[in-house]
Amino acid sequence: MNLKKKSNDNSPIYLYSAKELKKLNTFIENEYGPFSEVIHEIYSPDIHLDITVVPPTDEQPYYKLVTMGAGAYKMNVPEELKKYKLERAEYVIFLPKEWDIKSDKEEYYWAIRYLKSLARLPIDSNSWLGFGHTVSANKDSSPVADNTKFNSFVLFNSYGKNNHKILQMKLNLFEKVNFYQLYPLYQEELEFKMKKSLKDLVNKIEEKDLSFIVNINRKNYCLQQAESAASEKNNDIKITGTSSYIDVEIDDKVIRIPGELGSGYFLCYDECITEWMKPEGQAISPEEKEALIERINEKQKNSKMKILFRNTAGWDAH
Repeated sequence: MNLKKKSNDNSPIYLYSAKELKKLNTFIENEYGPFSEVIHEIYSPDIHLDITVVPPTDEQPYYKLVTMGAGAYKMNVPEELKKYKLERAEYVIFLPKEWDIKSDKEEYYWAIRYLKSLARLPIDSNSWLGFGHTVSANKDSSPVADNTKFNSFVLFNSYGKNNHKILQMKLNLFEKVNFYQLYPLYQEELEFKMKKSLKDLVNKIEEKDLSFIVNINRKNYCLQQAESAASEKNNDIKITGTSSYIDVEIDDKVIRIPGELGSGYFLCYDECITEWMKPEGQAISPEEKEALIERINEKQKNSKMKILFRNTAGWDAH
């Protein structure tokens, strides 16, 4: 591996040596198939990250996109895992043959965008990526594109042209390069995996959808469970009251919120949400207050009588 200085600053750029790059080219062709197209990176701030495009074949009618350059950087793997040679990695995504590889429209280009961003994540965060790790596509949990609700990825071991698991590529006498497959997830699947485990998530997904070929319309296997959990959560809250206050019973706690009754609504004086009535005198933190209001709003979403949370100062009912 070569370590060079960028011409405009003191930050290093990590590159494979010519010998290592040739070895990587040969490995990709042997394991994934011959490629004649490479998406070259124009600007390389830290690693030079090209993407090889293995075209569809009769036996495997889908594109295989494999990064070439990410493994030049040595990730910050925990000391106890270094014996497994996990410091270097390249990343892979499989796309249907109908995919417009050359399009710059986000509905197609996101696959390339997130290959690149995941490859650089260990550099930007001084961390590492490996099997079973999950990554959100965007900080606000928004989808990767407008034509799908995928918003995150989990990394699996990659599989090659003979449907066998790709083993580590021997880079030199002491180092190896791993190959990880990007498998897109929905938000509910991401949350399920974080609460449970990757094994539990995999067990929920039908075999046909465990194919690594991206299907932007595949079933969300945790959506129904998430909706059921939300419904159960709403059933845990009870709201009663009069024209001058409401009592909210939630998680074995009770709060009385003063306010005023209007036509089709009850206006709560949210500045009075400061302590529980049961347990008596226990203060309500800002975080608890926010969560309480969110739960009440969710509970009365389909109710004809609306509960509003607005400070009375400057509030104007129309």
